[in-house]
Amino acid sequence: MGGMPPQRLLLLVRKPVLKPPSKPVAVMAAAPVPKGPPWDYKVSSIFVPRKTTTDARSMTDSPFQGPKAKMRWRAFQYDWDKCLAKGDRFTNLIKKGLGGSDDNPECQAVKAVFKEHYDWIMHIFLVHGSNDTSATSSECMGWLSYGALMDQAGILDSESASCKQADLDTIFKAANFVVKVKGAKADDSNPAEALERQEWLEILVRVAKAKFGGGEPDCAKCLASLIELMRENLADIAEVNNHLAEVEDLRHKWRLEEFYVEATDRVYRSHEAKLKALFDSKIDYMDVGTHNFWELAHWKEIMEDSEFHFDDSFTRVEGNLCFYLAKFQVVEYDKGSGDRFRCMDWLSFLEALGHVVRYKDMPRLDDLRANGLLSAVELADAVEPLGAQGWNKWMAEHPPTGEEDPFHVRLDEAIKLLLHMLHKNALKKLKPDKEKEKGNQGSKPGKEGSRPGTPGKAK
Repeated sequence: MGGMPPQRLLLLVRKPVLKPPSKPVAVMAAAPVPKGPPWDYKVSSIFVPRKTTTDARSMTDSPFQGPKAKMRWRAFQYDWDKCLAKGDRFTNLIKKGLGGSDDNPECQAVKAVFKEHYDWIMHIFLVHGSNDTSATSSECMGWLSYGALMDQAGILDSESASCKQADLDTIFKAANFVVKVKGAKADDSNPAEALERQEWLEILVRVAKAKFGGGEPDCAKCLASLIELMRENLADIAEVNNHLAEVEDLRHKWRLEEFYVEATDRVYRSHEAKLKALFDSKIDYMDVGTHNFWELAHWKEIMEDSEFHFDDSFTRVEGNLCFYLAKFQVVEYDKGSGDRFRCMDWLSFLEALGHVVRYKDMPRLDDLRANGLLSAVELADAVEPLGAQGWNKWMAEHPPTGEEDPFHVRLDEAIKLLLHMLHKNALKKLKPDKEKEKGNQGSKPGKEGSRPGTPGKAK
């Protein structure tokens, strides 16, 4: 290990637009909606099954409301208990002689700091974990992402006595130590040996002591100082990079204002059959371990096959982030709920498409019409002769004008574009196979099974 991780821009690439523009955008003549009771997402949304399939037993994953608050603190307690399972290896970081127990003022003070900032801490963990080239279906943080984060957060200091790159590398290795319990089943949820949730908490304690512990024996104060430093520097970097990013988790607000609304729901239902067929096409029903779930590899595959990653505004980093953001909190991530933690279910797949729209720049319909085009699909076909950079070239030459289309309009355009490009590129892959088969049919017959693609003699 060792060495400096590659420099990367902050992952929170842009703040999602939370309010549709006031100017109405005509897309198509909508059928009149019959009068009736107000639309209620808790009753009518396509995402209603989340009430029974998530740990929160809710359609939102906000940490501070209703039963979800208890769920979030259950998750924190689960992580904290896994830290304590390391015994003196963990509690000695806070104060020596605590004997692996948190029944003391020192541990309780550290615990209180973590609880105060737990939601933000875990959002940073999730976002930066998606930055690693070795990112897996699990929400973990690899060494490269960790190193880049330490630099961006203002922790790395080549002149310090304990926060040089080599020091931070050693801290990563120390926190990534797994306590093996005799007779316990091997944990395969972290194949890349990246940081898991509880190891991220331990990392922060170790780094806090290294950064601020020289003249401050109080671990809780060191931890609070570290989090303050991280919050300040990560927000500053976002602003300097002109990403208009909030270093906060805005999913709850976005779900309520743009996602769980009737217009968005109508878009999903209009494409539901095709999207479900796409989702089911990647499911291996013979593999009980991942039954009805997608792994990150499945998601990456459709982003590649649809050429969405050819877009300068939507790299593989943003693609990974959409996969992670679409999933709800899982408390016991390394037990029976592991598949839901590591993988993405049908409803998370739908939400991931929504997150794509938050990050991917879509051409505005008025701008398309001004250039003789009716949709993003028509644009994709029009720029195809220009090659892989055709989309980027057109977008650069046609900066957006006017107000941005509402979220549900952009979602509809993005889904149509995704399905169109997947179908189009699937046909391209089939064409060489058909030409090969046609050539084989014109060849001289040989013995049965003598050569792949060569028909045998008829009986």
